[in-house]
This record gives sequence, C-alpha cells and structure tokens, in this order.
Amino acid sequence: MRGERISRLATVMREGRAIRSSARRSRAEAECGGFPDCAGAWGGGTVGALAVGTVHLIAGLRALLGTQIGRLRLLGLLEGSSFVLLLFVAMPLKYLAGRPEMVRAVGMAHGLLFVAFVFVVLQVAFEQRWPLRRALAALAASVLPFGPFVLDARLLRGLETRAETGTAPA
Repeated sequence: MRGERISRLATVMREGRAIRSSARRSRAEAECGGFPDCAGAWGGGTVGALAVGTVHLIAGLRALLGTQIGRLRLLGLLEGSSFVLLLFVAMPLKYLAGRPEMVRAVGMAHGLLFVAFVFVVLQVAFEQRWPLRRALAALAASVLPFGPFVLDARLLRGLETRAETGTAPA
C-alpha cells in the first residue's frame, strides 16, 4: 500500500499532473506566489504542505538576501542561534556530561559566524553611513546572548522597511 502511494506520487511528479482540480490548483498556485510546482504535482497532504512551505521559505530567503540589511539580519540570526546553542546546549554537555565534542564543532561555527557578522556590520555601517551609536549597538549585540535577536526586532526590521519604501532613516 505504501509503495503504491510512493509510486503514484513519483508518477504524478514526473508527468506534472495535478491531483487537485484546476480551480483548486489555480488558487493554490496563486497562494504559492505564482510557483506552479508548489501546487501542481505535489498532490497535497504532508508532501504538498512541505513543498508549499519550502517554496515560501525560499521566496522569503530571496527577499531577505536582496538587501544589505536583509543579509545582515540573516547573518545575525544565524550568529545568535549558534551563540545560544553554544551557551545552552554545548557548554552544559561539556561540563555536566563530560562531552566536549559539541563545543568544538559549535564553537568553530559560532566563531566564523561572529567574525562574519562583525565584518558585515562594519560594512553596512560604512556604506549606509550609520551613526556611531547604531554601529556600536549592533556590535554590542553580537557579544550578548540573544543580542542579535533583539537587534533584529528593534533596529534592523525598521531599517529594512524604510529601505524598501525609500524613506530616510531617522
């Protein structure tokens, strides 16, 4: 039974036929931002939901990476996540469970992301002529636990919105 479903899904994907009716497919394609693959051959259910989610994730990443502030936001979220993982997962494993392997791996990744974040903050600050206070706040956020998340929520989202609308930052 399971093999039959997998075979049918493979056939549907290969031939590009939609399981849904054309009206539902058109509506679903519109919801997917015009990506026909999103709604067409995936067939709904769990696989369809994953496909739709993946398409939305990719579209969101493209929009985020399209601006300097967006790239800084993404790098900040990665750096902040690695710092939180290092502090609240890897370090307790090292000291409470005697397992230092994760600190080496996560520490290396966090170190690289930290250096990249500092570099991108300085680059964006110079290119967009940030005031010294804003640049220092962004750099300080990189050394505080949860700092990049606060930076993203309070500062960078507003700057990205202003950049999209063309209004000057305050």
